[in-house]
Amino acid sequence: MTKRRWVIDTKMVAGFGGLLLLIVVIGFIGIQQILDLSRVVSHLAKTDIPRQNSVLEMKSNNSKYGMGIRSYMFWRGAQYLEAAGETAKLNAIRLSQSDFDRQLNLYEALATASLQKEWARTLGLSQKELRKIGERIIALTGRMALGKPEAKKALDDEISRNLMDFENKLFLVDAFLDDPVQKYDLAEIDRQLAAAESGRQRSITFLSWSLFIGLLLGGQTARLIYRRSKNEQEHRELLWRRVIRVEEEERNNLSM
Repeated sequence: MTKRRWVIDTKMVAGFGGLLLLIVVIGFIGIQQILDLSRVVSHLAKTDIPRQNSVLEMKSNNSKYGMGIRSYMFWRGAQYLEAAGETAKLNAIRLSQSDFDRQLNLYEALATASLQKEWARTLGLSQKELRKIGERIIALTGRMALGKPEAKKALDDEISRNLMDFENKLFLVDAFLDDPVQKYDLAEIDRQLAAAESGRQRSITFLSWSLFIGLLLGGQTARLIYRRSKNEQEHRELLWRRVIRVEEEERNNLSM
């Protein structure tokens, strides 16, 4: 009994091996690119964008606080406010303060750089100074509405001085909310988005070239398989013809 000999087609093995290796490499790099992009998007969604949204909310609440102080001072000083109206305006002022504090706490929780943490601490101190002036204006305005006419001139002058300090401090807080730290944060978000887009473009380019190379390897492998199959078929046909010829020769010999 003869042993069957296995004939290894090195070209076909190399083609299949190269195609398999290419698939593994494409899968690995594709997964890495997806993970990198996912990390960037996750960081933006969970940290950078909420942090910037908190700054926008603080700007809005700071403006609401300034408007609330002005509105209260005007209406209370003009004695247009009843008890219910006065309570509503004071509640609006307190609400803007609590909303500002909540957004500042959120920013501090999301701050990652020491520069951002220092910025938040300085902003909190500035906001406390602003509120002290605001509370002083509220108290003076109440005294102005209930005070005697001869004392109103001095109270009015003091309110004007505090209002000037209040407006200056309010402007400084608004300017601080737009300072270079926030511009740095926005630039960092743009940088991360640009990096994500660049990674996406690299992934598309790599996958396009990999697909092209894979098609070449697949085509070459398919051509080798076809040629081998055709050669085997021709070999079988040749063997079959030889067997028929041998049988015919045997019959001829027997007949003779």
